[in-house]
Amino acid sequence: MFFKIRAALTRRKAQKQRERLVNHQVPWPDHFDHICVVGMPRTGTTFIQTALGRSAVVMTFGEHPLLEVKPKTNKPTGVKTIIPDLKAAKQYILDIKKLSQKKSILIVYCYRTNLLHQYISLQRAMLTNQWHSMENTEIKKIESHTIDTKQFYWFLKNAYSIQAELQNIISMTSSYDILFENNHEQLQALLKKLNQPTVDIHSLSTQKLKYDPRKWAKNYRELEAMYQQTILK
Repeated sequence: MFFKIRAALTRRKAQKQRERLVNHQVPWPDHFDHICVVGMPRTGTTFIQTALGRSAVVMTFGEHPLLEVKPKTNKPTGVKTIIPDLKAAKQYILDIKKLSQKKSILIVYCYRTNLLHQYISLQRAMLTNQWHSMENTEIKKIESHTIDTKQFYWFLKNAYSIQAELQNIISMTSSYDILFENNHEQLQALLKKLNQPTVDIHSLSTQKLKYDPRKWAKNYRELEAMYQQTILK
């Protein structure tokens, strides 16, 4: 019960901070030194990074700690950073503070509204070792599994804390939020804002998986009831 109350309060705090920052628009400069795609696992960070890499103007790298990438180029650097836990989130914020004092940074923050589907996607990827796009024949072969409720409990606890921490990034530098469930449209809007040509979504190597998380998790209803109790109404 304590976790449920604290989770609701954490979400409320994050939501209030987000609402407070809605009208806080950091002016976008003519040039960014770094474009940092950040998010928890299974939030579409690879998809966004791949799309940005199609642009000849942005030099993208794989998954790197932010400050380790030091290219000798005038092009902006595109990096992807996965935030697996609260400690990593806090360290990332410290890195952003240090780097933003010298460089012009754009934070592209990827997230999901449904943490249950995010967790199911993570479990499926780890069990099948399929992290990117899949063929329809492969999706049909996916067997349903029972998900450990205790592990899901700790995932939620960690996720709510990470979300609250990452909200701080928005107020530090230019930022752009991309919701996983709508990332195709928001990606095109981001490219337009960056004065870059749009990309052919279907040509990207990483696309959204079209399997049904409700069918993959045998105990989906139990997990959903647990998750709904932590969501602020």
